[in-house]
Amino acid sequence: MTRRNGLSLVELTITMLVIGIFAAVGSLKYAEALSEHRAKALADTVRETLLAAKHGAQTRSTPVTVTFLKNMGTYTITGLPNPTHPSKPYVVDMTAVAPAAKASENYTVAFNGFGYPATNVVMELKTKSGKKRYVHVLTSGEIKVSLLP
Repeated sequence: MTRRNGLSLVELTITMLVIGIFAAVGSLKYAEALSEHRAKALADTVRETLLAAKHGAQTRSTPVTVTFLKNMGTYTITGLPNPTHPSKPYVVDMTAVAPAAKASENYTVAFNGFGYPATNVVMELKTKSGKKRYVHVLTSGEIKVSLLP
């Protein structure tokens, strides 16, 4: 009986097939996790911006308005100076957080001088992959993020 050194072509092929299956499943799970993370990061960023607008309205005792335009990927804050370019409008790019991010409708959140919005607003935010998050702005002043409208 002779002793073999190495692997046969069939053994190498089966090993490569198993590695390929694991890589395919892993890359799909990674893409899904990345998509979920981007949707959450987008909603959290919008929430933090709305909280900053609310705080700005309270501390300045002046109205602050945050306007989201459908499918634009940006939103504008009026009533607060742009922190990086004070002479320019305060525009925030949502696509910096999540590629192709956008609001599904036109939304306007207007905070009065006390930091309370005039109406309840539920904003639907979408990412390129279609993941959605909802930001709820309540007349009580509470701002929260959820998976459901």
